[in-house]
Amino acid sequence: MASLGLLATAGTYYVTTYPDDLIGAATGYTHDLLIKTLTATSFSAKEPPGGDSATHPLYTVTNLTPTTPTFAMDGSLDSATDQDFIQYALPPASSNIFVQVLAPTADINISMYSDPNCQTLSNNANGGGFTAQDNISGANSNRCIQISGFSPNFPAPYTVVIAAQ
Repeated sequence: MASLGLLATAGTYYVTTYPDDLIGAATGYTHDLLIKTLTATSFSAKEPPGGDSATHPLYTVTNLTPTTPTFAMDGSLDSATDQDFIQYALPPASSNIFVQVLAPTADINISMYSDPNCQTLSNNANGGGFTAQDNISGANSNRCIQISGFSPNFPAPYTVVIAAQ
């Protein structure tokens, strides 16, 4: 399991973990936890004039490395049919890509593709307003992320974090 966190200000933060079976026993649980703090670069996930598409994404991440994640705090799903596309160049020697979308008012779907035009689906995840996904890298160096979702009220704002390992 992987999780990302975007901490907008310096301070003290806490991490909580729970076993997946919750049987209530006092023993028998172990956790291995690796915490890294990295300075991320920001980008804007605002919809461009005329909208975005798989072949004309709202942003192309060019500086993703295992030590430099990237994020946007201004994403928005504008309607039930809106889909946002982000392309990224796979960093050399990376084994995993992590994408997290936090959308307090929406159920989010993240689709990850192994090509830059969102044609070959490699992984998909969805959840109630918060999704983290791990995609093991392959030979193709350019990839695509598609963000969509449902909300009772649009526009539905979201924050996205993309990190490599």
